[in-house]
Amino acid sequence: MTIIQAEAGESRIIMIFALTALIMEYNGRRRYLQRNWLRMQEEGNLIPKQSYDIVMQTSIGKRYGTMTVEWEGEQISGLMEILGHTEAFHGEIDETGNCCIEGRMISLTRTIPYIAVGKIIPSMLQLSLRGERNIFEVAGVPCKANGGITL
Repeated sequence: MTIIQAEAGESRIIMIFALTALIMEYNGRRRYLQRNWLRMQEEGNLIPKQSYDIVMQTSIGKRYGTMTVEWEGEQISGLMEILGHTEAFHGEIDETGNCCIEGRMISLTRTIPYIAVGKIIPSMLQLSLRGERNIFEVAGVPCKANGGITL
């Protein structure tokens, strides 16, 4: 967003309006997916694959990445790209999105196997990853680049 010769107060108001518009767009998309996901999946109109932009809270700050998730019945699998590496994961998920997955992350100094529990639904994901030494909270929203849905 470019603002030329705007007062500081005007710039702040414009940015608040832009942020509000983005939040409203995301909330509308989220509500639509929540209402229609199971119906679309049952009718065969949706291949259950979703990409998320994720943020992981660590002791030294937030780390950003992506997560691609595929559903097949009660099985879940995919790829998580974080800390500069992409690693596969797999696990189980129920019809409401509650899941347990296993995988590993690779940092600069070590490989961290994890078991994660939480919720993954089309409009968001929320996971607690338990590694050998730490618990990492991971949150995600559908990727904006492809509308969040990969068909």
